[in-house]
Amino acid sequence: MQRDFTRLLIAATTTDVATSQAALPTLAAAGKVIQECQEAVTSQIDALKTGLPTLANGSAKLGALARRGSTTTTLKITAQNTAGYFRDTSFEDPPIAIKSDDSCGHEQEDDQTEFETNQDDEKNAILEPTEYHTVTLTCESDGSNNCHSSAPTQNTGFLQFELTSKTEQETSKPTSRWSSSTTRKDVVVQDKVNITQGTQGIGTAALKTLKSAAENKACERKLDDYTKVSTSPLFKRQAIRSLLNQPNNEQDSTNPPDKLTAQITAAYGEGGK
Repeated sequence: MQRDFTRLLIAATTTDVATSQAALPTLAAAGKVIQECQEAVTSQIDALKTGLPTLANGSAKLGALARRGSTTTTLKITAQNTAGYFRDTSFEDPPIAIKSDDSCGHEQEDDQTEFETNQDDEKNAILEPTEYHTVTLTCESDGSNNCHSSAPTQNTGFLQFELTSKTEQETSKPTSRWSSSTTRKDVVVQDKVNITQGTQGIGTAALKTLKSAAENKACERKLDDYTKVSTSPLFKRQAIRSLLNQPNNEQDSTNPPDKLTAQITAAYGEGGK
């Protein structure tokens, strides 16, 4: 568009009268096309200013969720000196062990992760998984049993707290907790949080805004498209002024109509060719 506009400006300001007169109607029509392009660009910039930061925020939340899901924090204290006694020497050094898996893990299916402009909004939806904060509490008395009926033995018995974050509820551990003296040493305590709350809604809205902005093709219009340009009222109005030598004209038609069309054909050829 910019190249076409530059050519029109050169033609309109040339000393050749015929060339200048032929360029002016197209230049008049080009003004509206360029204005519509400018409005489209302004709208798209606004969409980018709001949509991209929104998606970045949602991405950061999901990234943090994935990071928490790959991290396990463990605190273990071991009985010392006498069975059931926990002292300063019960803590390991360092007392907190953090294990993080940097791998991506199992990937979602492509149709859930790849954004496609031609897909419907549902397939391009942003994920908003529920997060479960899970504490696995282990009490081992003697290397085999829990602490229901006996205190943790010296150097063998221990208490351990393991904190994890999951997107699925932990169901592999028994819910009976320490109801009897058995080998069931783990107790799982968990509750759900929704740190990513709102991600799906605002993400979908942002995608719609960006998609709508991308669909505006105003700047793809060509200034040398004779069929479209010649039907513009601005083109016809200026054609009457320059081709029919009526500089004060404000009309976009003549009576009879062929008075104008004949001059347009003479200046641009049949069909603009």
